[in-house]
Amino acid sequence: MILFGSYSGGLLSESSGRRKSLLAAVTPSIVGWIVTGTCDTMTALISGFLLLGIGMGLSNSCAGVYLTELEVTDKWRRVVSAAKGVAFSFGITFIYVLGSIIRTDWKRIALISCAIPSLAFVLGIIFLRESRIWLRRPAKTPTDKFFCGLQRSFWSALVDRVDVYRFFYPFSAVLILFQLSGATVLITFAISLLDKIVVERNVDPYVLAIGLGLSHMIGPVLAEVFSSKFGVRRTLVYSGVL
Repeated sequence: MILFGSYSGGLLSESSGRRKSLLAAVTPSIVGWIVTGTCDTMTALISGFLLLGIGMGLSNSCAGVYLTELEVTDKWRRVVSAAKGVAFSFGITFIYVLGSIIRTDWKRIALISCAIPSLAFVLGIIFLRESRIWLRRPAKTPTDKFFCGLQRSFWSALVDRVDVYRFFYPFSAVLILFQLSGATVLITFAISLLDKIVVERNVDPYVLAIGLGLSHMIGPVLAEVFSSKFGVRRTLVYSGVL
């Protein structure tokens, strides 16, 4: 569902605008947390998880597009880029903090977590402005405004436009390898993994998970610092080695 949300997020951003797509991307997360926190059946629980996955994919994709189009200086662009990664790690760490306080009532955790996307939705309505780059784009034909037209443009660009596919394929390969490296699994499922490791040593897995989340928040900041000094390509290679 995250993959589906990410793919749909790009099409939604192009057809409806950056602001509307970001607000729409938050909605599945709000509904997903509510469904998860109030479910009484396995079907409802799975439905909540599916909505959360779609919301995560949509938010990640739409936010990435919006951030790249911010008309700011290079210094602030690096700050904004780091903030996206820090916010992602902070969200996961926040859930672990809640879990350490509310150990057994996961429904209450889900309902409390609903406050974060709800707050993001309200703040987005008040402060979020449409991207000027999107507003200045060439007018779209009626066909291109629909998903089918955008999909045709997307897939044809991956084949016909060298300025697109020479970047898309290598970068996609790097992202796939990053996902397969296990870093995302480690931070996302830290409690389950650590619970099996420290069960015989009388160590609270939540404390270790929170520490892992806090250290993960430092990563995007270091990445931006090293990228500004050594370049993005060299930083990417070194981070892969580590």
